[in-house]
Amino acid sequence: MPVVNVLTPRLSVLGLAITSATYLSSSYANTELELDATVIKGQQDSSLEYQAKESESSLKMPLTLRQTPQTINIITNAQIEDQQLTTVGKVLDQTPGMNRIEYGVSGACVTCSDFLVRGFKVQNYQLDGVSLSPALAGAMMEQNSAGYERVEVIKGATGLLSGAGYPNATVNLVRKRPTIDPRVSLSSSVGSWDTYRGQADVAGALNDEGSIRGRIVVNYQDNGSWLDRVKQHRTAAYGILEFDLSDSTLLDVGFSYSKIKTNNGGVHSFRKLDSKTSEKTYYSRSDNASADWAYSDIAITTYFADIKHDFNEDWQLNASLINAYLETDRIYGVLGTRKLIDGKGSLTYGRQAQTPQQIAIDLSLTGKYHAFGREHQIVVGTNALRSTSNDREYSGGSIENVSTAGWNGQIAKPDMAYTGIRNKETLRQQGFYAATRFKATDRLALILGARVSDWHKKAEVNSSLSPLNNYSRKETGVVTPYAGVVYDITENWATYASYTNIFNPQNYQTESGSYLDPEEGHTYEVGVKGSILNDQLTVNVAFFQSDLDNLAVKDGDKETPAGYSAYKAVNGTRSKGYEISLAGEILPDWHINAGYSHSITKDKDGHRIKADMTPMDQVKLFTRYRLPNQFNKLTVGMGFTWQSNTHLMSTNKLQERNGRQASYSLVSAMARYDISPNLNLSVNANNILDKKYTLNASNHTYGEPRNLTATLNWNY
Repeated sequence: MPVVNVLTPRLSVLGLAITSATYLSSSYANTELELDATVIKGQQDSSLEYQAKESESSLKMPLTLRQTPQTINIITNAQIEDQQLTTVGKVLDQTPGMNRIEYGVSGACVTCSDFLVRGFKVQNYQLDGVSLSPALAGAMMEQNSAGYERVEVIKGATGLLSGAGYPNATVNLVRKRPTIDPRVSLSSSVGSWDTYRGQADVAGALNDEGSIRGRIVVNYQDNGSWLDRVKQHRTAAYGILEFDLSDSTLLDVGFSYSKIKTNNGGVHSFRKLDSKTSEKTYYSRSDNASADWAYSDIAITTYFADIKHDFNEDWQLNASLINAYLETDRIYGVLGTRKLIDGKGSLTYGRQAQTPQQIAIDLSLTGKYHAFGREHQIVVGTNALRSTSNDREYSGGSIENVSTAGWNGQIAKPDMAYTGIRNKETLRQQGFYAATRFKATDRLALILGARVSDWHKKAEVNSSLSPLNNYSRKETGVVTPYAGVVYDITENWATYASYTNIFNPQNYQTESGSYLDPEEGHTYEVGVKGSILNDQLTVNVAFFQSDLDNLAVKDGDKETPAGYSAYKAVNGTRSKGYEISLAGEILPDWHINAGYSHSITKDKDGHRIKADMTPMDQVKLFTRYRLPNQFNKLTVGMGFTWQSNTHLMSTNKLQERNGRQASYSLVSAMARYDISPNLNLSVNANNILDKKYTLNASNHTYGEPRNLTATLNWNY
């Protein structure tokens, strides 16, 4: 292609490594994707760079955020680029109300990093509105963000579309789409800890008529770590083809691939507390608990296809399919402090390999209808998901009396022989959903919906390490309702209330051997949404309460017929609080995304729980400003996050006190200078005050120390 011939000498001169760049939202770009990622439009109003106006994630209806009776926080592509948020996890770190819990090296495990919202773990992830199984959802946090136009977090229960899960939030990753005009975006970065990254994003029409369009995004990164000896290698690719099959039918097909290889590091860190005395242990941020033969390989491949057909201006049929594969292989060897007195510990080692895969489909019909002299909206649909996993098992164990003094990871690698399949697991879920938005008056809209779900999970567990027997669980005909009301106070302000519901099957057994009923979650939310400054700045104030019933807790010393611990269901777990968020443009060229959240989770007796995982209060803010007049080639930005303290939940007061993480603040900054209309240089500084903080209550897994990244961007 001609564009390749143009790029080759430029790449050679600049020394740019071709990698998966995010699409540069420069003021010099003459066209850009509208925030509604299914439609290609002309140049986007600059005020929308941090402000999204619409989302279909909550109800699969084309609604503005003000018309949606739930809190939706959106991180746009502009903010992703400004802050150099290179992974989905880093994007979620900037989302109001999200809190990360992590163990060990980031990217070394798909089950050792979680996000919590409103007191509960985020279990539901979607790709363009199609659900991922829990077995694959954990891998999404370390995915490269370059292939996504924006990341949406829908707060509250989302059982209408997703079926099973927790009553707190769903993360929807919205992919980038092709453009008609040719686009090329290249970048090369260098940063702290020998981090080198290159990116490329190429899009445009593939025929003269523009009826076939494509986009390819590729990424390559090598980096060290503030942890001694840790090295990582990351590669990613995303490609999409878009076909106008007719004036009313659009077909998308594509793929994504991501691989993370971590050496000399793993999923564990030194314990915060001595296992015998509960006294504090002291390690620096650079101390690495892993043996030098520890490694982790994680690769996820996704294929997708979407077809959209417009019957007329009012009715549209949407069909989506996702086929995803995850491959993980990791060997861990972690040194745990046992006694401070003799400075000895035990090294726990083992190997784990998992290969979950899934196929999911979603079919929906959206449209408008007229009744009682008004126009209303409706959606009906069905979706289904099937995932399987065969997890291999290897022998493991521990090496005793290893000296912790001068630990450098050098220890003989023990044998970890393959012993067979640990478990075979199959999950099936399907459901039918319907919802309508009924305009009762010019100002009042009622939203009513429901889903009927079938859920089946079967597992063959062959490991003596597993606390579960072989099991088969079914839930059929589960109804999850949805109700909302939105009242327009003025043209720009509305008040709303909603009730959402979700269920979450569980495999715990009672003393008699029967399974507990599914956890059932309910979320109540009331709030006010609106815009100020000539509709340039969006504001959302919400009060919420999320309840979880049938929570499994151990039933004393009772056992199941098979000899495992017996459980009982407890009702009344409750998280409640409020959130304030704003996004958009304060003044011309001054953009902001900010939020404050307060939440507290209590058990049925009113005692606070999850204090080790969720701060009660949290503030997140990032703002960017392009200087005026003769200084307008320079753009500057600043970020600020703060969270209140967390502490280890324990009946042992010494453990609780020594496991405390005090409140902390993080400050970041960015500056970008436009060298020419097509070339700019940006510098990002994170954790400028070099705050030392941990990401969980039990071990020494630290957040990033102060670091710098310089990025050269070229776009055409």
